[in-house]
Amino acid sequence: ALPCAKNLEGQVALRQDRYSDYGTSTTPKFGLKYTPNEYLALRANVGKGFRAPTLPEISPSAASFFTTVIDPEDGVSRSISGVYAGNPNLKAETSLSKTVGIVIEPSKRFSMSIDAYWLSWNNVVASKSFQDVIDASCPDGGPDCPATPSIIRDPSNNQVVTILSAYENLSSRRTSGVDIDARANFPTESMGKFTTRVNLG
Repeated sequence: ALPCAKNLEGQVALRQDRYSDYGTSTTPKFGLKYTPNEYLALRANVGKGFRAPTLPEISPSAASFFTTVIDPEDGVSRSISGVYAGNPNLKAETSLSKTVGIVIEPSKRFSMSIDAYWLSWNNVVASKSFQDVIDASCPDGGPDCPATPSIIRDPSNNQVVTILSAYENLSSRRTSGVDIDARANFPTESMGKFTTRVNLG
């Protein structure tokens, strides 16, 4: 905590995580809090985050099971074996978050906060669905859909029998919104204190 002025406080944080099977990530956070009086506070934060790939996602292993897909070659639904494989080359998911908010506390019995947030999430780890994999291998449909390294077909009739999919850093996501939190306390002489809370987001 860094007291910048009488009513202004800064916050700085730095975190480093080290994984034996992935590597190291360092994430900072910065914040400001301004309290013009005892009833009102304004706050803002910006920080980075990460999620390291899990062991099943990053290990050179595979999981097999049966599923159903529609073969674009003839439009027939077939039961096939699907294989999900790990990917040792995965990068960590990373995020950048920003928040701006206000806290109002006119009395010790009532407080309310309103916070707006923006979150960007990159290198999201996921795997393509088996249906997406086979659709991409034959985008035009029709007969003679080829076999590929990810699509194994029976040479006798060209029907799909196995589809392979692996974890990848596929995409990014963006989200934003507003959180509202209100609390009220009602003390009594004989039955203690009652508290009500409303949270909207």
